[in-house]
Amino acid sequence: LLAQLLSRMTRDIGDYFLTESKRLLDENPPNNSAAYHRLSWTHKLYERYGKMERVSMRRELHEVNQLLEEVEEGLKSSSDEDD
Repeated sequence: LLAQLLSRMTRDIGDYFLTESKRLLDENPPNNSAAYHRLSWTHKLYERYGKMERVSMRRELHEVNQLLEEVEEGLKSSSDEDD
């Protein structure tokens, strides 16, 4: 029962961080740094959930990886503007 609770919390926190990162990216201007931090945690939590439950999180991880790539591009372009 405790393992099920921990597993469910891991997935729910990952979902929350994903939602929160999307909200941060929708801000004007986007908060890329904070979104990147949350997406990194989402990725770790989804991987951990997949291992705990022995389920594929491929679709979810693909979405997170795409967002991470977009955020990295945004971080690069904002640092290029600072130069």
